[in-house]
Amino acid sequence: MIKAINVSYRYSKGEEVLKNINLNIKEGTITALIGSNGSGKSTLLKLISKTNEKHLKYDGKIELIDENIKNMEYKKVSQIVGLLEQRNEFSDSISDSINIEKFIVFGKYNRKNLFENYTEKDYLEVNKIMAELKIDNLYGRETSQLSGGELQKVFIAKILVQDTPVILFDEPFNNLDLTFQKELIKLLKKLKMQGKTIIIAMHELNIAINECDNIVLLEKGVVNYCGTSNEFVNQVISKTIDSELVNIELFQYDNKWYIK
Repeated sequence: MIKAINVSYRYSKGEEVLKNINLNIKEGTITALIGSNGSGKSTLLKLISKTNEKHLKYDGKIELIDENIKNMEYKKVSQIVGLLEQRNEFSDSISDSINIEKFIVFGKYNRKNLFENYTEKDYLEVNKIMAELKIDNLYGRETSQLSGGELQKVFIAKILVQDTPVILFDEPFNNLDLTFQKELIKLLKKLKMQGKTIIIAMHELNIAINECDNIVLLEKGVVNYCGTSNEFVNQVISKTIDSELVNIELFQYDNKWYIK
């Protein structure tokens, strides 16, 4: 589904962020992308989603459904991959306050021609997803009236409206209370059952271990671990991963793993 082959990327000032990344993400799986701040998680997601032209200037190759992403038009990529960016990045994308339903329906841009209007069917889909996320109580409000957690949920709704087979989440659990974190996990599993391929950059190791099929550990731009979450647990317990990030003790309770 998604392959990264010898991918390296440098910032314009010359600092290498990703170093010889090789990944093979299978269709219909949930993959946790973990690592400390600055490890390259966000950059890798942006390369996969072809966010803008500067994210084409990398060495190596990224394949999306066996096609080199560099050779694909942006609109085609946006019909396959949706990216929910971090809060500090996407909140800046709202320059003015806007009605929530109108903002969410913008997720349909990848299916529209330049001057094509949004239809009643599009708004019905917005209403359905808002209800599914339990944010239908926000109908009619403006984005400027929302709390950080509410705004995060609205952006999640927008990325779901985009309706892509691949969804990339960059720290989606930020600003969410525990109740909605659990609801989001349920939703991600439902999307997986529908055949969606999901990659989540996160810091929540408990969620990565217990709720994701696979884990990729990035450290200083290098893949330190790539495999199943079960094998990740085994290697953490046996201390075979050389990483300060996972130099932790785990215990099991009710068939789930937790950090001591």
